[in-house]
Amino acid sequence: MAYDLATIPDDKFGFYRGQLIREVSNLFEWSGMPDEIPLDYVERVLITEGKVMFFYDPSVYGYMALACGVRGYNIYNKPTVAYAIAPNMEGIKIRYERIIVYQYNKNIDPEKGCVLINNMYGGQSLLGIIDFYGRRLAMIQQAFDTNALWQNIPVLFPVPSDDVKLSIEKLFQKIYSGRPWVIVDELLAGGEKPVQGLPIDVPYRLDVLMDSLREVKQRFYETIGINTPGADKKERLLEDEVNANEQALDTALKVMLNQRKKACKEINKLFGLNVDVRVREHTPENYIEEDNGGGEPEDGGNNN
Repeated sequence: MAYDLATIPDDKFGFYRGQLIREVSNLFEWSGMPDEIPLDYVERVLITEGKVMFFYDPSVYGYMALACGVRGYNIYNKPTVAYAIAPNMEGIKIRYERIIVYQYNKNIDPEKGCVLINNMYGGQSLLGIIDFYGRRLAMIQQAFDTNALWQNIPVLFPVPSDDVKLSIEKLFQKIYSGRPWVIVDELLAGGEKPVQGLPIDVPYRLDVLMDSLREVKQRFYETIGINTPGADKKERLLEDEVNANEQALDTALKVMLNQRKKACKEINKLFGLNVDVRVREHTPENYIEEDNGGGEPEDGGNNN
């Protein structure tokens, strides 16, 4: 039974996993995307699955961006074909398959090609990082909930009989009345060993655990590349530590941004669009410089 547990019975890991996914799913802001493509879907798929295929379907939907699988690899170990399965208007599942375009040339048919949008180099998702920190947040939250629950432990009364138990319970039922407790009972209040309450001392750890919770979450932000004021600390960071943290933020966010930027460039060339992506204002976009790197080597001019 859930009531037999020593802590609050709920899904702490699921809560934090969902919270972290929501936060990183709003990290980037797209512009110029066709109206038929839901941008929240694109970012959520990139975060949770790692890659999206952008292509044109002349039959019904027009431009599409779907979670996809890949197959076939070129000499640079990059996939050559992307495919996705999605239901049509009648609910029948349709398979879409396109050749992945890494460097556009005029001989490529836009209806047969697609652009692979990667979250990180190699199509890596962020679930590994999210789950790593989500489990630790859940573990600290469980310790917090357990300590909070045990702060409610009442005073312990060892009693010799059920009659004495009932007498004490009746007294505590009147605690909200404000009336004085008048005891006419030699066993309760007199004799050599009168009944006395034994307070149970449970150390208060909620403040320390809350600081730990903030610290782990701050580590998550630094790993992903989200710039935040940071958790409260008893001592200020040294200047070299601050510089090291900013460099880590720059690197993590820069990889994800450049993967999206590279995809935008090929989308615009292949389909004649004006798609772009930027980091939202609450992240350190001001010190991120665009380049062709992002942790990925050049494509070498080969599509397959």
